[in-house]
Amino acid sequence: ANYIEVPFEFRLRLGKKVPFKFSPGFKIGVMTNLYNKYKLDDGRRYKEFNFPDENRIRYGVTARIGVGIFMLYGSYFFSDLFKNSESSRLQPFTLGISLSLF
Repeated sequence: ANYIEVPFEFRLRLGKKVPFKFSPGFKIGVMTNLYNKYKLDDGRRYKEFNFPDENRIRYGVTARIGVGIFMLYGSYFFSDLFKNSESSRLQPFTLGISLSLF
């Protein structure tokens, strides 16, 4: 799934020489593309684009915490990937490392 997202973040910095940083926030986004790729045992490849119950809007919380330029990043989305209650209940999350130069 590909999204265009708008992040909102509140930044807190403590310390001068090596600052401690904490940045809670939230994101809202609109899906631009969703597909599933798979490969069969005989080598043929397919892309599936037909998802009639896709949830085009997603929203969730984000947070970054770190020291200096290195920060740990996490986000959790409250909206499901699919609208229909009989579809898979998938709620994406992200974990990672970010560099913050300012």
